[in-house]
Amino acid sequence: MGFKKPFRAQPVRLGKHYRREARRKTIVTLTRAAVFGMALAAASIVFERPARLAWRGLTESPTATAARENSVYYAGCDEARRAGAAPIYKGEPGYRPEMDGDNDGIACEPYRR
Repeated sequence: MGFKKPFRAQPVRLGKHYRREARRKTIVTLTRAAVFGMALAAASIVFERPARLAWRGLTESPTATAARENSVYYAGCDEARRAGAAPIYKGEPGYRPEMDGDNDGIACEPYRR
């Protein structure tokens, strides 16, 4: 009686149907991950700036807020857009109530058609 194995292990090869199904599941999973990543990126762009400004408004003194807002001056919204600063939220450098036409805290809003 020897110590040899009585058989040799062979790798299992799945059928075409199972390979196709596994590939489809991989593609679906990667697609869902990509969509989730894009949604997360969009949400961070939409919500991060206003949340940061709200937190700053709660924790900063009014004199410091006024000094920061007046640290940058734009003659008008066209100049702010050329500088890439528009829209300017209340509490950000360059914000002035004169530039906020509808008094919603956002100056130099994009044109609505």
